[in-house]
Formats: sequence, structure tokens, C-alpha cells
Amino acid sequence: MNQKVSLNRVIGDVIGNLGLTNTNNIKDDFARWASEALSLIGSRNTAEKFECELVIKNKKAPLPPNFLYVLAVKKGNKFLQTTMRSFTQWDKAKTIGTEEINQSVACEHIEDTPGVPRSENILFSGVFAATEVLTITFTLNDCGNVSNKVFTYIVQAGDTINDIIDFFISAINSPSIGVIATLTNGGINIVGVTPEVNYTITTYTDSIAGTLSTTLLQARVPSKKATNKTKSCDIPTTTESTNLANVGVAKLNNGINRQGSGTDQFLSDAYGDYITDDVFKIENGCVWFNTFDDDRIGVSYMGVALDNEGWPLIDEIHERAVTAYLMYMYKAREFYAGKLANYVHQELKVNWLRLCSQSRGDDELPDRMEMQYLSNMWNQLLPLPNKEYF
Repeated sequence: MNQKVSLNRVIGDVIGNLGLTNTNNIKDDFARWASEALSLIGSRNTAEKFECELVIKNKKAPLPPNFLYVLAVKKGNKFLQTTMRSFTQWDKAKTIGTEEINQSVACEHIEDTPGVPRSENILFSGVFAATEVLTITFTLNDCGNVSNKVFTYIVQAGDTINDIIDFFISAINSPSIGVIATLTNGGINIVGVTPEVNYTITTYTDSIAGTLSTTLLQARVPSKKATNKTKSCDIPTTTESTNLANVGVAKLNNGINRQGSGTDQFLSDAYGDYITDDVFKIENGCVWFNTFDDDRIGVSYMGVALDNEGWPLIDEIHERAVTAYLMYMYKAREFYAGKLANYVHQELKVNWLRLCSQSRGDDELPDRMEMQYLSNMWNQLLPLPNKEYF
């Protein structure tokens, strides 16, 4: 099996080849282009075989995040057949607003941890005189939604530090801005409502004898969610109806392996499907089952290998081709802006196409074990058994 290389290594090759200095603002573009390149290469080493166990809720289970296409679905010793029906979303929500949670047990590299919210102390010390100004500014990032909240207090005659602290606690908590403020010894303790909320605090005062400062108590530890844990994959249907899918539907009979028994195997509906079969179908990012619910089921599939940060891993045979595609797409921006000569742009394109074809060819060459298999087949009279049954 070939080695996998990190996307960061490929990006490093592009930076070195083009002499780039700052690419922080286009790393996401590089990742997107790398996925496009793997899709365009499209040979067997762009994917890997995975086996996972899915948890079925409401007759469906979400597919793993790196899923490309299914190889087989298995329950115990039974391999399920797929159905060709159009109406196969067997479970329907009964009321508007019904929320269904589908969970699947992911492959081993996917974790699920709760995370830890950020915590800071705002400390008040010294003496604050009347008319002096204190300002606390929050810069909040809640799942990508960035906002600024500014709280200002002008000290009144006779105010104590506790009076000032009480004002800020009340202002920060009413209404909530995504953090909780509580009284602590000589200051205010700030804690994020959830680990998804990140924030920074900036303080200012023009006081002569008083100071305002912050101390970090706990850095934010983001939640690490199982990426194949999601809400319902489809829009809930508002009513039950006999016009929609019926749980009794079954697979399109292929004449090879009926699952019915006794007289049941001769009972079929208008489509010729045996009504006792257990079948599945993949739609809308979910695998749907006609008979299984609140259960577990195994799935074998081809998918994209991911690193610990969720970036795709790239087969070493494809490294040069993906690097060429990233260079071609990056310099295409300059070409479209009229800053790059046409012959340079064409040279980058031709290099990418050449390396793409070479990668496909290298992928399709049989490896040592496959060559041994072909040699044994050639040198005997009877064909070898199918490799899938080894």
C-alpha cells in the first residue's frame, strides 16, 4: 500500500515552487483545489476502504463524513440488498418542528469530547475618583459570528469598587452576550456560555490611582464532535400519508438470493419485490432501512482518508499532480487579471494534465500481489475464485 502525505506538505511544495511568502489567507482555497484535483484524477488510490458501524435512528443513519460510495451493508451474517424504489424514506415526522437526532458510531479516528469554555478574571485595584472612565470591550467569536460589545462606566462621587463591579456584572449579563459574569475576589470572573464561544477582553481607564487588568484562567478547549453525528438528514414531512413510502417495501428481486421463506417468498407487490426482504437505499446523505430501527448495522465503503485536523490525506503517487494543480489554479488568478502571460498559464495547465494522466496510469498498474494472482490464473486451466471471497 502506498504512503499517504499531508495536505500541508503539498501546500509547502507549492509555496517553495512559486516562492510565496504569505499564504495564510488562501489555505482554504488550497484545500478546496486539492479536493478538486483528487476528484479529477479519480483513480483507485484517491480513495480508501473503510468499515464502520452505524447507529440507526428513525430507520436511517447519516453516512460518515469521508464517504464516497458504498461497497456493502451487513447485519449479522446477512448482506442487505439495495432497492431501486423512488419512495424509500420510510420514516416520516408526524408534526411540524419534530426534531430527530441521528447518531452513528464513527471510525476509530473520530472523537467526541465536550470541550472547555474560556475563563478570564477582570481585576479592579486602587482607588477610582469621580468622573474617571472605565471601559471593558469584548470581541466575541461564536461559531464564526464575530461581534464587539463595549461597556463604559463613569465613576460617581462616593462609588466603591464593589459599586463599579456590580454595574459591569449587570450590564454584561443583561442581556447575555455569550459569556457569564460573576463576582470574584476583587473583580469579575468571565466564562463562555459554551466552548464554542471564544472572546478577548480589552480594558481601559483614565484613572490616576486605579487600575483595570485581565488574567487568563482557562484557555478555550474546542468541542471535538463526531463529524458523522448530525440532525435529521431530511426536511421532516408534516403529516403521515399513505401516498408516501410504506415500511413494507422491499428490494427489486434479482433472482439470485431471495430473503423470504416459505410462502412469503412468493408474496410480491406491484413491483415484483418480495415483501419480507430487508433492504436499504442511500439518499440525502443518509442510508435508509425498511425494517431496522434503534439498532446497529455495519457498512463497508470507499472514502477519503483524513488526518487529525480533518484535511484529506493524499497518496504519494498523486503528490506531484496535486501540487501542479494547486500551482495552476493559484496562478490562474493572475492570468484572469491580465498579470500573467498566456504561455506561462498554458505551461502550468499542460504540466497538470500530464501529471494527472501519469498518476492515473501508475494507479492502474497491478501491484506485486495482483501480478502473482494474474500469473497463477494464466498458468492453470481453471479460473481462480473471486478475490472478494478470499
